[in-house]
Parts: sequence; structure tokens; C-alpha cells
Amino acid sequence: MFATNHAQGLYRGIEKYGGGSIRELTLRREAGGISHGTFVAARQELCELGLIAIERIARKPHYELINPVLAEVILARSKAIYEAGPEAVWSAKQAAKKSRLARESAKSDNSTDKSGNPSESAS
Repeated sequence: MFATNHAQGLYRGIEKYGGGSIRELTLRREAGGISHGTFVAARQELCELGLIAIERIARKPHYELINPVLAEVILARSKAIYEAGPEAVWSAKQAAKKSRLARESAKSDNSTDKSGNPSESAS
């Protein structure tokens, strides 16, 4: 598992405020002044890694830190990869991409419809 610099900064911002309802502008500033699009991508990345959960309360996002121990391991590993240089970063991103594609392929290979019944083509 690998977290980009932007995702690491965003996680640290959420961690600094202890989760809860935090304004987007505040988190973007904490993550290094990132754009809205980068913020959304980093937030999605953290959700996919299982580090945060987002719930909407009164139309405002409420951030919850799910597994701080796992987060520290992933963030420390990611920081070490970035410090190793651009080649290590590229290799880590390629490995993460392959892993994500394998998970998506495994999901699509599950030949059941939404009701949990096998599809007719699977018979």
C-alpha cells in the first residue's frame, strides 16, 4: 500500500484536528495548499486505503480516522519511498496500480447479480 504526498498531508491535517467536521479549505491548507481536485483525489485515496471514513452530517463531511496504527505504517512506508527517489516512487505507483486492477478484476469475476444469485451466463 502506498499513499501519495497529497494524501499523506491530508491525513495529517485530519489527524491534527482529530477528525470530525472540518472545512475543506482548512484541510487543503494543511495538505500544502492543494487544489480542490487534488483534495478530492487524495480523500478518495485515503478512503480506498481504509484510513478514513467520510459521513455526511447536515450536508457537511464528517471525517473519522479508522485505523491509526495501519495509517502510521502506510505513511511511514510511503515517506520512505518518496525519500528513495523518483524511480522508487514510479515503481510503487505501478505496483499499486497493478494491485488495484487485480482487485477490480476479482470483483468483476464474481458472477453474481445484485440479489446474490448467479447470473444466467454463469450456469
